Formats: sequence, C-alpha cells, structure tokens
Amino acid sequence: MRRRGMLTIAKEHILHYINPDIEIVLYGQELNDPTFAIAKSDVLIIGEEADNIHLGSSFSNDRLKGKQFDYAAFFSAAVIR
Repeated sequence: MRRRGMLTIAKEHILHYINPDIEIVLYGQELNDPTFAIAKSDVLIIGEEADNIHLGSSFSNDRLKGKQFDYAAFFSAAVIR
C-alpha cells in the first residue's frame, strides 16, 4: 500500500464526493527532504505536475509567493505530538 498525502487524498475526495467535473491542480511545499520526496512522487503517481511541489519552509521561504489560489489547505507538523 502506498502512502498518500493530504493533497492527493483531498483531490480524490473532492472528485468523488463533491464535483467529478472540477479541475484541480495541486501545489505544495514540504519542509524536509524525506516528505518532499514522498510528496513529489505522490503527485507523479497520479499524473500531476511534480514541479508544483517545492522544498523549504512555507513560512520563511514561500516558493509559491505571488501565486493565487481559489482554495488552500495547510498542515502544520507542530500539532503532532
């Protein structure tokens, strides 16, 4: 079983339960190398653009600065104990 990330699970949920005809383009940024590699491979597996996944802190080095989105989801590892 492969690990699925928040972005791919959200896309699957929206297409299955909300609107199967909507266009969803995934963008993301991961703080560390292992999760970055997993996220990048995850979007490749489902046919998304891997260049939309970036490495680095979204707080101190926003790699998507200037982009506009209709919806955004955030996950902070700081809430995990």
